[in-house]
Amino acid sequence: MRNGPVVLVLTLVAALARAEDVDSRQKFKDTTTRLHGVTTLLPMGQGGLMTVGGSSLRVLPRGAKAFVSLHRTPGDNLYRVAANDAGGVLAAWEKDPSIHLFTAAPKRHLKLPKPPPSEDLNRYQVDHLAFLPDGRNALVMMAGERKGPGQVPVYVVYRLALDGSSPPELLYRVDAARKLDVSVERAVLLMFREPQQRCDTNTCPVDEIVVFEHAASGVTRKSLFDGRAQECGLATKIWGSKDAPLVLELRLARNQRALLRWRPGQEKADLHPLPKSGSWDPELYLMPKGDVLRVEVVTNNVLTVHRFAGDGSEQIIRVPTRRPVSPYTYDSQVHDIGTRQDGRLWIHWGDDLLLFSADLSKPPRAYDLEPLLTRRATWAGVDVYLADPELLWVGIELGAGRDFVRLSFADMEKRSKTWAVRD
Repeated sequence: MRNGPVVLVLTLVAALARAEDVDSRQKFKDTTTRLHGVTTLLPMGQGGLMTVGGSSLRVLPRGAKAFVSLHRTPGDNLYRVAANDAGGVLAAWEKDPSIHLFTAAPKRHLKLPKPPPSEDLNRYQVDHLAFLPDGRNALVMMAGERKGPGQVPVYVVYRLALDGSSPPELLYRVDAARKLDVSVERAVLLMFREPQQRCDTNTCPVDEIVVFEHAASGVTRKSLFDGRAQECGLATKIWGSKDAPLVLELRLARNQRALLRWRPGQEKADLHPLPKSGSWDPELYLMPKGDVLRVEVVTNNVLTVHRFAGDGSEQIIRVPTRRPVSPYTYDSQVHDIGTRQDGRLWIHWGDDLLLFSADLSKPPRAYDLEPLLTRRATWAGVDVYLADPELLWVGIELGAGRDFVRLSFADMEKRSKTWAVRD
């Protein structure tokens, strides 16, 4: 066991390292089972992986045994990437004025200029990259701040020709908003009540929640929630399975919470109340078919999983700890959650990976992850699942750097043990 409490970090993509430190983060040579000095890993076309963070873009094609470097920009930080099913990769470094395009067949590397900012904007950077379905263009969302008082956030979305034959085409611009979700199909934004309103992780008063749907025929704007008709102090996206519907958690008046669900084609979003939680900040996870899991550790370190279906019904599963309960020797945090290709759930709880069956009410099996930790290392709270072959890359914080260790689900299942509560 490790001494001292463990700090929980549970974000899809954690805060990026400062650009001047990126070259010093990779001090060791990568192996087939361990990757050094990156922020996170993201899936790419046909089952591969690509890195985010550091000066180098590294990819692991499907079936390959080791990562290979596509490009390196010394002293810079890779912070936005995207991939398509044909093996193409888009990448942006913080300081580099270009968006880089890498194609597999034919193999080539092109540099496309980043969209230039309007004269009224500062801090203009690429916020999101995506290949458009036509294969000839990309969607680029830029983010900046309006000059003058208040540092009003601004998002500007472009269509970018991948052959560089034309300048970026402006699709739309949104001022005084907070991004909730963006993909090739849509952008979901929280509109401010006041242009210079201040937001933090706990408060951001909602004037309106809107979705911009991206289609070949154009962009349409649709309202999902009216904050003038119903008070809402914050809206956040619930992350989880890639193909699940959009689900937001809303913090309403009188400390009430609700789940907002929406699928493309719906004229109005569905809104269901969310029962109060027994812990201060539970983790929420979105299942493939839209069910929401609320995972929290309550009294006596009991892991409690609430499953909320789309119709508002609830199922509760409790998993008592089998570790010592002293807060100085036991890591009781939920570090990450995910679903496997067949829909079964896995939860990284403390130093164990819980492997559930299709029936969540049955006791899970557990694989001991603690041997992966060295002295002064902690869990990063970022574990990356790969379906084919079925692997889990477990993130580990090591000072200012981060490593990922590759684990096979087949091996973990073979070595796992039934979760039995100790007396």
